[in-house]
Amino acid sequence: MKLKVIILLLLFLTNINLAQTNQWLFINRVNSDLEFDIVNSIEIDNYDNFWIGYSLYGFHSGLLKYDGINWTHWNISVRDTLPWQFTAVKVDSSNCNWIDHGYRFYKFDGINWNVYKYEGIGAMGYTKFPQMEIDNNGNKWSFSPTRYGLIKFDNSNFTLFSPINSPMPTGYGGQVKKEGDSLWICSYKGLVLLYNDTWKIFDTTNTTMPSQRFFSFAKDLNGVRWLGTADQGLLKWVNDSTFISYNTSNSPMPNNFINVITVDKDNNLWIGTDRGLVKFDGTTFTTFPDVTNPWSIISMKIDRFNNKWIGTFSHGLAIYNENGVTGVTSVDDESFSIHSYSLYQNYPNPFNPSTVISYELQKPSFVTLKVYDVLGREVQTLVNEFKQAGKHLVKFSAANNLSSGVYFYKLTAGKFSELKKMILLK
Repeated sequence: MKLKVIILLLLFLTNINLAQTNQWLFINRVNSDLEFDIVNSIEIDNYDNFWIGYSLYGFHSGLLKYDGINWTHWNISVRDTLPWQFTAVKVDSSNCNWIDHGYRFYKFDGINWNVYKYEGIGAMGYTKFPQMEIDNNGNKWSFSPTRYGLIKFDNSNFTLFSPINSPMPTGYGGQVKKEGDSLWICSYKGLVLLYNDTWKIFDTTNTTMPSQRFFSFAKDLNGVRWLGTADQGLLKWVNDSTFISYNTSNSPMPNNFINVITVDKDNNLWIGTDRGLVKFDGTTFTTFPDVTNPWSIISMKIDRFNNKWIGTFSHGLAIYNENGVTGVTSVDDESFSIHSYSLYQNYPNPFNPSTVISYELQKPSFVTLKVYDVLGREVQTLVNEFKQAGKHLVKFSAANNLSSGVYFYKLTAGKFSELKKMILLK
């Protein structure tokens, strides 16, 4: 099902000048197939598809997929396959979606749903929007929102880490974030570092942290760690004895509960609070009171176009870009469209035996996409036809007679032409 998207400028935005209107795109149950306006989770998979989990106060839910052109919708009418609530969506290295839901984990490969139900641990799905993490060994981690503790699923068995059987200081928390082979666990009684089965707790008893109620975590491009608290705003971790706090009493922060922190390509922090969006460049705070206050922003992702995809608790999905939202298409003429021709790096690369090549067309064009070997000989023609504007995906499967090595693929569309390299590794 295609999701019709139109730009809504709410009445309270009248003080934003016309030149700014393409900075925001709003998607909600009024103008789309989004059935409920609580967007719990946003994830981008290995092929630049967006997966958006939404719900209604923890009782009903749905899943949206956006591939750059089309919106696909799985709604709550599919009772036998879909969970009732999506708390978090996470994509693994095989490009499968894992969904954290009360009493179950769901695995979705784009076609099939598999359910992994656990008994005797306690329900997941009733805390304030925790986010699942997948570690380097493929284990899935999430908090049990009924405050039983931290859940680990190793693809076969579930393990609960509670204050009773582990060093976990509490059973209640927020995000779990991977950093190399370590996990940072945001709990309501300190920040927990888990590495090689060794637990280390950072709290107000062994550091100068002004709070030990943590909900979100991010590491910027300079390696600085930032902590989102539930009561003291944003913390910059300088060292174990130095923490800089930015909160409502000493900064323009609109609220002290930090749900999510995301870092863009220019090392700006984008902060989702319980009362709106904040940008922090390390010196200056920028707030958006005319747009996002009093929204509670609970999820966020930044795509390769530098669009900020913002999930809210009661206003659906918003997309923001200071330079104008780009790379987002829909079925309506009024919607945003692709602004340039682009050929992207294939994924995976190196590959064996198949890979996906994506490209974007600014206008409807006759397209050729061909694969060549290192001697310039044509190996295969993947596309040789007229294509509509927008994003397109093509799968290339290496024939049995192709040997390992470097190959090239070339896109030609009108006057646009680009060549890229890929590696077949058998």
